[in-house]
Amino acid sequence: MRNDLFFKARHLYTWYTNVYFMKRVTRGKIVPVRISDEELRKIDGLLGKAGSRSRSEFVRDAVRYYLDNVAGMRAIQLRDLGKEQAKKEIMEYLLKRKEAETFDIANDLRLDLNLTVRSLKELWGEGRIK
Repeated sequence: MRNDLFFKARHLYTWYTNVYFMKRVTRGKIVPVRISDEELRKIDGLLGKAGSRSRSEFVRDAVRYYLDNVAGMRAIQLRDLGKEQAKKEIMEYLLKRKEAETFDIANDLRLDLNLTVRSLKELWGEGRIK
């Protein structure tokens, strides 16, 4: 009797988990992917943190996350400006704000990040910004 009850409970649990996973993971294409031992160790270490039940689920979730985020990215067409013009535009930008991050300045003004950093260093050296 006791073994029979255990068997029924286990069967019910197995059925439930199979139904749950079938609903959660739709049939799709199988894509063979080569992953290094180091990457696999990192995946294994992150399974619990990511809430993934398996390596496959982790990889599927990572692909979905990447696709969702890349789809929302926008390409910035950089403008070709000299350093003096960049400094002038950066100063105008900063006068309109209390503070700004270097990356935001470069993106908003569509400037090369290296040009933005060099210009900010010069403006700081000249005492024009703090």
